[in-house]
Amino acid sequence: MRILRPNVGRKKYKLLRDDELGSGYIDGEWVESGRVEVVFRANIQPAFQAWQTSLLPQGDREKEAIFISSIDYVYTSRSNGEKNLSPDYVLYNGALWEVKYTMPYQNLGFHVECVAVKLPESEKQRITGEVFGRK
Repeated sequence: MRILRPNVGRKKYKLLRDDELGSGYIDGEWVESGRVEVVFRANIQPAFQAWQTSLLPQGDREKEAIFISSIDYVYTSRSNGEKNLSPDYVLYNGALWEVKYTMPYQNLGFHVECVAVKLPESEKQRITGEVFGRK
């Protein structure tokens, strides 16, 4: 059986992911996990459609969000046995975006759809003038 893996419109992006050791208590002291940089292939678009932003927790629905469709795994926060793993953080358009919702699909090829919100510390100064400097 041939597995369909569509690549149309997908580019390579980077994300930050907790190493598999995760955060946790060691000898009674909390230790944060390290992060590794992962390259993944995805199509990333602004999440303006109501159904996309309605997937977010109530406090995140008004934040700037992106919609990600990827053939590589992307994760929200999760547990690995006794360790807690933070969500993936996508590097996109000069900002860091926290993955809040993921849904793996097996129709039309295996892929994962995600919604991520921009972290407040990633806010950039507004740019004036024409978009992309085009005349």
